[in-house]
Amino acid sequence: MPNILVSIAADLPSSIALRYACRLADLIHSRVQVLHIKEPDEAGPAVGSGWARLTWQKELLEQARQEITQLLRDDLAHCATKDAPIVAVGDRESHVLAELGRAPYDLLVEGLPAPPSQSLLHRVLHSESLQKIHCPVLLALTMAPLERVLICLDHGEPSQVECFERLMQGTNLGVDLVAIRFPEAAETTGDELLRQRLDQARESLRGAGFDAGQSTVVDGRPDSMASLANDYGLLVVPKVHDSQREHPWVALLGNTSTSMLLC
Repeated sequence: MPNILVSIAADLPSSIALRYACRLADLIHSRVQVLHIKEPDEAGPAVGSGWARLTWQKELLEQARQEITQLLRDDLAHCATKDAPIVAVGDRESHVLAELGRAPYDLLVEGLPAPPSQSLLHRVLHSESLQKIHCPVLLALTMAPLERVLICLDHGEPSQVECFERLMQGTNLGVDLVAIRFPEAAETTGDELLRQRLDQARESLRGAGFDAGQSTVVDGRPDSMASLANDYGLLVVPKVHDSQREHPWVALLGNTSTSMLLC
């Protein structure tokens, strides 16, 4: 049975992420592990302060538990959780990486405001946790019905197709494909190559039992192509490993309100 790790805070995006993860868990017969990390607003008493620092840490931990209790009560009522929620105080990214290394997870889910600003999205896409982990990451933005999925290819290797098939095996979701040619790749990536990749991806999806529908090659500026995702419940895109602030995927994804699976 697959395992999903959901990293949450006491806010609306986290509530959406938790609900999305629970709905996805029902779809792929998975279980959900909730992780809530309280990041202190300030350093607190010095390490050598003994009981004062210990008391401060206990107060923060109790505050974290109180913050998350109502959210979990409302959103986990019909969710197949794996274990009791993990609640801790410290650096969120460090705890996420530690938990992902402690147990075998098939997916990390986090929430983002919809639409995310490009600066926020850039920080998330290039965060330490996202760059280091090997499992897919789902950024939940809305609770749009997960009925049809759009898988986006570019001039790189289409590894996200295999990633999607492995994670969503047995769901028979409807899937459309789009090969996006950003302006900087227009001279080096021809229609024939992109069409070939689309055909291969479609055949692979059909072989895996998915309803593979339309496949299209699209040219244009990233910000003008965000509307492609409006009619879908999930957008599947490659992980961004390039640290450029103006990377075209950041520009595209920063203009959409569709939840995205990064493979």
